[in-house]
Amino acid sequence: MNYIAAIFLVLCCFWPTVAFSQANDLDYYLPPGEVEWVDDSTLADQRYLLLHKQNQLSYVRGLIINIPDWNMHPYQSPFIRELYQAMPEYGWQSYALQPPNSDLTATQWQAETDTRYPAPMSNDELAQLRQPLLQRLTQTLRHVEDKPGFRVVIAEGVVAAFLIQLYAAEAIPTPDAFIVIGPYLPQWQLNNALAAQLASFSFPVLDLQPADGNAWSLSTAAERVIQARRLQHTGYRQRMLPRGAHGTQPNLLKHHVYGWLSYEDF
Repeated sequence: MNYIAAIFLVLCCFWPTVAFSQANDLDYYLPPGEVEWVDDSTLADQRYLLLHKQNQLSYVRGLIINIPDWNMHPYQSPFIRELYQAMPEYGWQSYALQPPNSDLTATQWQAETDTRYPAPMSNDELAQLRQPLLQRLTQTLRHVEDKPGFRVVIAEGVVAAFLIQLYAAEAIPTPDAFIVIGPYLPQWQLNNALAAQLASFSFPVLDLQPADGNAWSLSTAAERVIQARRLQHTGYRQRMLPRGAHGTQPNLLKHHVYGWLSYEDF
């Protein structure tokens, strides 16, 4: 009898974990008091998750919108989580936006040809792929439009790459400063084009490249520096983040970001 009771106790202990895994319930990552919802004025019954941490100082520098990589919750990304939590202590209103959660692994990024470097998808297809992100960020900017101070956007991975394209095409209002973390697109021509697009911006850019980041992003890290030098982007800086947990240390990340923003007079 005691043996059966012991088994039941073990199952009860593991049941919440199993149920959470099966449900994939992101409510687990919703911290009390930080949740805001952005209603989409163009789509009925559509809203987007936005987290918010209040500025901790007596003055406000502005706001930072943190966006993790595609299909990730802000608290699932160690880079975005640390910056989202840390920047209010420097006078920033900190926001974290949930990006789209569609499956990009099923996307046909290039034409089906036998050439070594097939042509990428068409511009129309690419625009359609970016549309959910464009919609979310547009509505979020409207949501915070009455907030005072500078506007800074921090984005990671594919989301950062899509924003580079959108800013380059002037399809969305530009920020006062832009911070990218390991930007990449999984297609050769599209990925290589990001370097020149990033270097063409008139606003300051901080390029944080994890040393153990995505191979696509690592492959263009040096070229991003070269293009910024060639196009004389004086507001561009690249900083390498160490491998493993060292790259996500709160002090390292916030000092990189705070130091750079201070240097740029934000």
